[in-house]
Amino acid sequence: MKNSRKQDWRALGIPAVILVMLVAVFVGLAPRFVYGSDMLARPIIPFVLTMMVAGGVYFFAAWRSISLPDSKQVFMFIVVVGVILRALLFYTHPILEDDYYRYLWDGGVTANGFNPYAYTPDDVFLFEGDYVPEELVRLSDEAGRVADRVNHSSLGTVYPPVSQGAFALAHVFAPWNIQSWKFVLLLCDVVTFIVLVKLLSLCQIPKAQSLIYWWNPILLKETYNSAHMEILILPFLMLGLYWLIQAKVYRSGLALACAVGAKLWPVLVIPILLRANPACPRRSMIALALATAVLVTLLSPMMRAFSLGERSGFIAYGESWEMNDALFMVVERIVQLASTPFNVFSDTVEQWSRYAIGAIVFVWLVLLLRKPITEVSDLFNRLVLLLGVFFMLSPTQFPWYFLWLLPFLALSPRPSFLLLSVMLPMYYLRFYFSAIGNVEFFHNRLVWVEYAPVLLYSAYELYRYKLAPIPMDTQLRAQ
Repeated sequence: MKNSRKQDWRALGIPAVILVMLVAVFVGLAPRFVYGSDMLARPIIPFVLTMMVAGGVYFFAAWRSISLPDSKQVFMFIVVVGVILRALLFYTHPILEDDYYRYLWDGGVTANGFNPYAYTPDDVFLFEGDYVPEELVRLSDEAGRVADRVNHSSLGTVYPPVSQGAFALAHVFAPWNIQSWKFVLLLCDVVTFIVLVKLLSLCQIPKAQSLIYWWNPILLKETYNSAHMEILILPFLMLGLYWLIQAKVYRSGLALACAVGAKLWPVLVIPILLRANPACPRRSMIALALATAVLVTLLSPMMRAFSLGERSGFIAYGESWEMNDALFMVVERIVQLASTPFNVFSDTVEQWSRYAIGAIVFVWLVLLLRKPITEVSDLFNRLVLLLGVFFMLSPTQFPWYFLWLLPFLALSPRPSFLLLSVMLPMYYLRFYFSAIGNVEFFHNRLVWVEYAPVLLYSAYELYRYKLAPIPMDTQLRAQ
């Protein structure tokens, strides 16, 4: 028994120490990433290497956690190490990211009673709108450098109302303050982790697998350093899943409506969750109707965004945003080759490529829905396969978007997708190559180095496991 416990600690103790050391290196590098400073003076390559090594150490620890027994001591060790990693990063200077300035601005607008979809920041900052309330102009003066640093300020916000509520909450805590915003993210992170642990216990999965979420270096960097908002979605998704397995379909529907109200993509998981609740279609339909009514109410303020026309962030993002993608470029090339001989939609190749990706994701979802879902292992696996493929096909594959998938990987681990934690930090090399005037090398060459290991490992999994889930005996409760 003692030897077994020593082996458990050895499996996680050494990776934990190395991770803490690497995060300490990260903390030391952060002050050299000053906003507006010369990009070549910033230690981008050491930062990327540190993140990739941290990803490799995490990958080893994550895979070892799957074979560990359900031990209270091991679980508490996982929790304490995760807390230490978060504490180290909480006050670090954001590295190569400035999205949080938009969150702080939107939060100020919303908290002061204005509709954040009615005006672009430039309408306010430059007084370019047909009518901008004087109170809003004064608010921009109060915001100071936050107003000066909002990115894509000519476009309206792209963040749905539940996210706007979180931004406003941070503003109420402390106006224009990134630490206040990080505190809101911390609350979401902790709730996500607690619900994830409850899900693991409910499904008789060892709680050591919570390490896959709690120690992830992408989550740590993108949440506690860069302050990205993606983690806002996760508590609602986890609660929706938890309540579904407990047969509390009305609560589940409301939680999922809030998830879609934070960012629109979680609508993809709803058909799979409905498929997992086949025994009582009447209750499922009522829950769906209630969730839809709540969602329509939540999203109604977004109607004002249409008044911005081409200045709408939603339109710009949907039509032209493309970054750090690989497979989308393949689809884009195929569409371009198909259109050339017939001289059709040659001017809208990118738009038709997005339609093609939408069709592929839809077909993939239909394939995942073919058979009934009776085991939680199958449910978790299908969610991982859906979101993993959705991420890999997306025209925008920012590292923080990986957080959409992360808690589901703790429930149904797949090495191919976990490998993204090692490779995605290469995205930040884009800033270096842009600074030396060779950003096309990153876009057209380096992204394939970034994604090739993930794609190859995915092909191996497909060959060997046929996309089967990790075996678990727990059955979904009768509804």
